[in-house]
Amino acid sequence: AGHGGAAAARAATLDDARVEPRVITEGVIPGRLDGLCKDVLEVGGGGDCFHRCSAEKFLGGNGRHMEARGRVASRVASCPWLMPGADEAEQTRLLRRLRTEGVCTDGGVELQAAALEFNVIIQIWTAGPAGDYTFFPRNAEGEPLL
Repeated sequence: AGHGGAAAARAATLDDARVEPRVITEGVIPGRLDGLCKDVLEVGGGGDCFHRCSAEKFLGGNGRHMEARGRVASRVASCPWLMPGADEAEQTRLLRRLRTEGVCTDGGVELQAAALEFNVIIQIWTAGPAGDYTFFPRNAEGEPLL
């Protein structure tokens, strides 16, 4: 997760942005990050990596990842427009998954809600720029807030 950039956001799921572990160990992503003066923040996996990163950057420590998860889930619950077309059962299922430790969720909704909750631009970098995603805090009309 990071600040910056002005690329247009697009809907995405984590399946679209998956990166094989070998990409990190072989230096593809660190090489891209070096060019941006960024470092890899190792937070572990197990379905909590995004929330551990959020907790580290915005809440003062990755041990607070459940607080980060809760804040993102609360934001989703208070902004049903983040889940257009989702019926009540789908919304309930996503919120349950968002609040469950170790569960990786859809991604697009979760990342958009986190951008809004923490008032940041979130960039997901993959092995190549074609697979990158950017999430801006947006209002219900889809207008960027930053």
